[in-house]
Amino acid sequence: MKITIPEFCLVVLVGAPGSGKSVFANAHFAADEIIVPMIGNDAPELAEDQSRLLQELIEVRLRHRQLTVVDAPNLRRQHRAMLVQVAHQTYAQAVSVVLTSGRQSHLLEESLEHIGKEGFQEVHVLSSQEELAGVTIERRRLRTDRRDETGPFDIIGDVHGCVDELIALLAKLGYAVEIVGTGEQRRVISRTPAGRRAVFVGDLVDRGPASPDVLRIVMHMIREGQALAVPGNHDAKLLRWLKGSKVKMTHGIAETISQLEKEPESFRHEVRTFIENLVSNLWLDGGRLAVAHAGIKEEMLGRASALIREFCLYGETSGETDEFGLPIRYHWAAEYTGETTIVYGHTPVPEAEWLNNTLCVDTGCVFGGRLTALRWPEREIVSVPAARAYAAAIRPFAHPPLRPGFSP
Repeated sequence: MKITIPEFCLVVLVGAPGSGKSVFANAHFAADEIIVPMIGNDAPELAEDQSRLLQELIEVRLRHRQLTVVDAPNLRRQHRAMLVQVAHQTYAQAVSVVLTSGRQSHLLEESLEHIGKEGFQEVHVLSSQEELAGVTIERRRLRTDRRDETGPFDIIGDVHGCVDELIALLAKLGYAVEIVGTGEQRRVISRTPAGRRAVFVGDLVDRGPASPDVLRIVMHMIREGQALAVPGNHDAKLLRWLKGSKVKMTHGIAETISQLEKEPESFRHEVRTFIENLVSNLWLDGGRLAVAHAGIKEEMLGRASALIREFCLYGETSGETDEFGLPIRYHWAAEYTGETTIVYGHTPVPEAEWLNNTLCVDTGCVFGGRLTALRWPEREIVSVPAARAYAAAIRPFAHPPLRPGFSP
């Protein structure tokens, strides 16, 4: 039996006394990865102090991207809940390995009914000594951690269905892209400049005249190893529609749906699979570069969680709306101090300008602005003008406001 876990995560071993937890831990993990705390049950005050120290130790390790294994008497749900909460706060995935063998395994019966609902991303159960003896542990890199992917890259801002401008920008960057055929025979032919790849920051669809062809280009280039991409909030909304959920026909999705309804069913299925497989952010080039649709905070880099995905899609929001009826998003980039360069889009700005080692490459092409790319590592900004305004901007192009209490 093989158990695959993220190479960076919190592993919580659950088992009754005599189940072999410590033997399992020592067989599969390094000594400096294992924490063996003593959470007392007889002295409540001592137990509380020990639990707090355990929490602090795990939090420090996870913030520094250290895989951490907890081998503790954690049969109680409140202990496991504390561990899951620490993982949640540090954007680490929590994995549970449950050992049900041993003379006191009946103590786990209640735990097994609940553990799958306690917030663990993965739960692995070893129910016999044979399974325990034959198991192997394999560590996998999170899909957001692509530090081994090196440039040069051309990072392209929000396209929003503007296919002519996309082809023109790619040509200016040295790519040759052509769309030929109709119906199920419609396909893309592309050629890339030697060694370079495009990276799309999301929001491929909505508002513009040809979202299906934009999708064709991006999907083809990714299949051919010529591009990478992250999803935008408009792409995520389209995915919900493709999966049969009801969505509000606002902000341009009605146009995209109308365009897709003219396409073969096989193409819509391909689009659904494509968007489903996109990861929220990409940490690239040895950690020197990160791409996320609405941005990403330094402590989120190379990690994966529901909170991170939400931030990457929508940015930091207040939960309120502005005078235009749009969500108020705070200017996270004004507070960024990290060494990793972050390139993003989402909120249209008049010009792509550097701020604290971050760059927004959404210059509002679909609203009559420009389609912009960043050459990396050259840090050269390249753009083409929109042929026309395909949609009216709801609010003026501008950076979001600062978060209350922050002063640059």
